Amino acid sequence: MRALRAQLPKRVRIVKVLHVHGASCPETSLIGAYERAGTDLFLLDAATADGRVGSTGRTLDHSTVAALADRMTRSFLLAGGLRPTNRDRFGTTLTHRNFLGVDADSAARGATGLLDAARTADLVRAWTTP
Repeated sequence: MRALRAQLPKRVRIVKVLHVHGASCPETSLIGAYERAGTDLFLLDAATADGRVGSTGRTLDHSTVAALADRMTRSFLLAGGLRPTNRDRFGTTLTHRNFLGVDADSAARGATGLLDAARTADLVRAWTTP
């Protein structure tokens, strides 16, 4: 991370994904080191038991997200199975001082795998309505 930061212009932001499986995040103890080395932003995302990451459709556990967020001094994005119907599950996360926004990929896609305008609009409405 430190070498990457040294080679990039300061205007380029470094995002570090923290992979969460259930109540476990293997990178938890490294959060401070990632910040000191130059991470600008974290993305909290779900991993599966077999190690799959990215667009898993798995939903993060709110208490695990809250505990990770409290360890960070940098902003974070929330990912991991976000749907219009589960926004309320993350109530206190949405008001956390470092919460920046969401990454909702799977729920925005239709049956063909392409982004779907109606599904995207449902997500935006649900996650931006107080």
